[in-house]
Amino acid sequence: PLPLTAILSVCTVVAGRLERIDMEAIIREFVAESIENLEAMEQHLVELEADSDQPDRIADIFRTVHSIKGTCGFLEFSRLEHLAHVAETLLAEVRDGDRDMTPDLVSLSLRLVDALREFIAAIDGGGDEGDAQATELLADLEAATEPENSVADPDDGDSRTTGPMPPVPD
Repeated sequence: PLPLTAILSVCTVVAGRLERIDMEAIIREFVAESIENLEAMEQHLVELEADSDQPDRIADIFRTVHSIKGTCGFLEFSRLEHLAHVAETLLAEVRDGDRDMTPDLVSLSLRLVDALREFIAAIDGGGDEGDAQATELLADLEAATEPENSVADPDDGDSRTTGPMPPVPD
């Protein structure tokens, strides 16, 4: 979500009543923060390709998607919010140690970065989600979160999800 200072900086309070909210300013702040956070997310994912055992990087990636989702709820960008929610669910499993950050999941997450950027560009260009779509990516993210993609080794009690990921198109 947007920092409280960003929201307060665009609000006028008169006699304890919210007088005006400049939604354009809030959206501009959301776009700027999202662009910056997505750049960092992409870099973290590239680093995870070489070494997937970096919990701090994984936590940062999760927080980026979580922030985008939360702010989209506030700003009523429902398609982007839904995409971020599905991705957040998958990334929470990785962050919590219930799923490995596999090369396929890194690739899927890089596709997510591209899709999020497309939505953010549409919002930046017109104040709404425009025609941005991520239907195939959304389906792949949803498939990746399905229980049948979980593989548990009954010998060691490990319930982490390490099963196959959906194919990543070129």
